[in-house]
Amino acid sequence: MMFDSSDEMRAAQAATDAKVEDRLTTFFYLLMRNELPTGVVAELVKEVEGCNGMTVYTAKGVAVYAKELAQRLLRVEKTQ
Repeated sequence: MMFDSSDEMRAAQAATDAKVEDRLTTFFYLLMRNELPTGVVAELVKEVEGCNGMTVYTAKGVAVYAKELAQRLLRVEKTQ
């Protein structure tokens, strides 16, 4: 597992076996554990953080699907 800084490594170690109910955190955890190196994800997050609020998508179908997935993850679930 790659980390950009020792702070990230310490945070990851402190979170070992942590129980989290945040869907976005769960998504990033699964993405980094199973699919992409943490450094790649960190670079993508930096790129998104640098956006000024307006992004032009060149692949409309991918953009529509990405929005749908984001809405599903960020949807507030009703408590029973």
